[in-house]
Amino acid sequence: MLVPLAFAIVWTAGTLADVDRFWTAVLVAGFLCYGSLPWLVSRPPRSLDAPQGTAAGVRGVNERVLARVSHGLNTFPSGHVAVSLAAALQVMPISRPAGIGLLVVAAAIAIGAMVGRYHYAADVVVGAAIGIGVSQLI
Repeated sequence: MLVPLAFAIVWTAGTLADVDRFWTAVLVAGFLCYGSLPWLVSRPPRSLDAPQGTAAGVRGVNERVLARVSHGLNTFPSGHVAVSLAAALQVMPISRPAGIGLLVVAAAIAIGAMVGRYHYAADVVVGAAIGIGVSQLI
């Protein structure tokens, strides 16, 4: 939901040039991460854990969804981190308060990716570097 919200802010409060920069940053960051999937194949850290039975609550729902619809591969670098940071950073020049709020959410995505064992720390750090780097270059 971060990218659509960020886009809505850029579209309503920015210019057409801002919208163009937004999509360029978000798409380049995403392509750099997701485009590597066929060549940098790995399993997420959670796949290394021994099965512990059926989890309850939100974690259980998440595990059941992942078991049915996930390809079970890990992207290096983390596309979720790169894209969310790029989107949040593109909002900053248009609305600093909204940009700061979105940066907090992007940071939570990065932390959640590691704590939830969806990504290795290296995936998250390089994804963050890509999101920041692309946003600075655009």
